[in-house]
Amino acid sequence: MTGENDNQNLNPNPQITDVDIGIRNLRKIVIYPLSMADQLSTTDLITEAMQTFFASKDEKDEEFIRVLVDLIKNNLGKIIGYATGGDEDGEELLKEITNEQAVDIAEILYDVNYENISKKVQGLLSRILDISSQLGKSSQLSPSSTDMDSISSTDDLSEKAD
Repeated sequence: MTGENDNQNLNPNPQITDVDIGIRNLRKIVIYPLSMADQLSTTDLITEAMQTFFASKDEKDEEFIRVLVDLIKNNLGKIIGYATGGDEDGEELLKEITNEQAVDIAEILYDVNYENISKKVQGLLSRILDISSQLGKSSQLSPSSTDMDSISSTDDLSEKAD
């Protein structure tokens, strides 16, 4: 019975991905979608790097690359730790991951946590704008509208009623 309960608690989420890492011997690690808190922290790290870059008076491509490299060096272990759901020590994983494997993990993180979410948010905003424009049209037609120019006088209304 314990095995059945364990299977019921497994998350069948397609966003959860296995990735092979290793330099000499490959092993699988699990990459989970970031929690909202971890995603916000990751976004803050990226935003901070962008702000640092644009705040500098020397806005050369080399400076931007240096800022990004510093951001990655200082925070990659933390971000990988987020991505493994805390199952792995991100700093220790850096000793086992090749650059190509790190890029694969970064692509998964972007696709799952940013690209798909961005598409969903855009769709949601589109639906909200559609509803908002429909509400705007219906309020223009309603008698409680604040547009008094559409009613020329109460005499006109009483004549139309006769």
